Amino acid sequence: MCTKSNSFTLAAFVCLTAVSVGRAERLFVAMVEADNYLSAIYGMSAFCRSAELPIKPESVELRLASMLALPSFSGVSSREPLRFVQTVDPALPLSDDNPALVALIPLADTGATVQHFFNEAYGSSTPLENYTLFENPSSTNLAPRVAAALSGKHLLASRSPEALDWTWANRASLIGAPSQSSSGTFRALVNPQRMADLSGKYTVFSETIFNADRFLKDFETLMIEVALDGQALDITLRGTPKPDTPLDKIAALRLLPDRPLWNAIPENAFYASVTASGPDRHWNAYRGSAELPLLNPARSMLPPQAFSGDRVLYLAPTKSRRGLCLVQIETVKDREAVKQTIKKLHTAPREDGIVLRRGSPRQSAGLEIETYSIALPSVAQANGTNAVSSASMLNTILSLFLKHAALETALVKDNLITVVGPPQALSQELPSDLFASTPVPLHRKLQAQNTAMSAEEIAAGGVFRASALLRHIVTMMPDIKPDQARRFPVGGDGASLGICISPQRGLTVSARFAANEIAALQRANRDGRQILQELLFQMFARQMLETPQP
Repeated sequence: MCTKSNSFTLAAFVCLTAVSVGRAERLFVAMVEADNYLSAIYGMSAFCRSAELPIKPESVELRLASMLALPSFSGVSSREPLRFVQTVDPALPLSDDNPALVALIPLADTGATVQHFFNEAYGSSTPLENYTLFENPSSTNLAPRVAAALSGKHLLASRSPEALDWTWANRASLIGAPSQSSSGTFRALVNPQRMADLSGKYTVFSETIFNADRFLKDFETLMIEVALDGQALDITLRGTPKPDTPLDKIAALRLLPDRPLWNAIPENAFYASVTASGPDRHWNAYRGSAELPLLNPARSMLPPQAFSGDRVLYLAPTKSRRGLCLVQIETVKDREAVKQTIKKLHTAPREDGIVLRRGSPRQSAGLEIETYSIALPSVAQANGTNAVSSASMLNTILSLFLKHAALETALVKDNLITVVGPPQALSQELPSDLFASTPVPLHRKLQAQNTAMSAEEIAAGGVFRASALLRHIVTMMPDIKPDQARRFPVGGDGASLGICISPQRGLTVSARFAANEIAALQRANRDGRQILQELLFQMFARQMLETPQP
């Protein structure tokens, strides 16, 4: 479940020991393994077909061969594990050849078949000390040059002769390393620090939400599994944290959310998350700058010790199906301080221009509910006097959601509940038995979807159904017609994420992307994009006409 296997530990020791004695100018990044090339092709093809991605099985085979710098898979064993090693030269800038891959390819014969196809595919071959350099390809689909070398029953191939030299020096340890025991389509033994350095340019967009670079660097050992089939793409990270890092403190404390909080997520939620960070908030080291200040004014006015750190956040449709409810539940440690603070949320400093106006408190089922109306900034206020530049999808959707919304908050036992939605949503939209046991709460669903997670060890979990949310937003738009709404699919199974902490202080992070969710988004983009553009343009125009002139 959330513990490392003995084979992983052995593989990590063998591989990292082997590469540490290699040539100093190149650094080990990762070693990736698949059961064989056929299982990789079948897994990727099944996922692409179910996700309705425009990639044919033969195209998958060509792309995998290209990644491995092979002209074809003729002469390659279809039963033996396939591996490739990634290394980087830190003295050179990052490029298509840095970091570089070297494929360790098992052969079905002595290598004569592979050599024949290399000679057929390339116009020139130059024998060098450790390898043969093939150049002048007959097709633009082939790599411009490939360095290839035979080592027993394996072929070593790479676009980078320097990377092949490094791998050749360590070939005995790399080829002879024990197979990884997990069942993923691809399994990768990773140097976390190097992986974080290389992935930085790909994670810039997520920095405001999650600091992936620092998260990776705080692992001492790390293994990544990628499983592809006709149902989903599963990505699982297993590792141990470096001592004295925030990740190590999280693993040592094993902060798990209170069990009743998992029951608070409704079945039809578009987005939902349950987290536990503790009063010291060690997870803050990895959180980005993005916040939901509309939901968190009480926290900005209170010390961290007023809350336990357990939090539920979800976005769900209203009972009328014509609106949205954004709900946050936080476990409270200082009830009296929180009770007084929620009476003056309108005094909290804000930078988003939204104004809260306190209304009259009301009573409902024994609860004292504080109510605030929400005044949105005008287009001109939000962006100076340039109304055109403010016409963005986000602003329009926020206006659609918040135009007639209210913020309501109340203490329910030891939990602070905050709701942004239609007036009186806290009492009308939320069930009276919010924390009542359900047959399959969220953490059990996460475990059922991915066996890498244990329901008893999940420290954070969430789901996101983007296609269903998109369809719901479209149906909320003014002047939408039934035939237009039908262009947007009902939705797939969404994406999910879970973080487990084992008693042995091992961490497992597992993400799942359902194939039918990606297919639904593909259909929405194909069939509904023009309709969505027209609806948004109409809303932009209406928003601009309603903007007061300076």
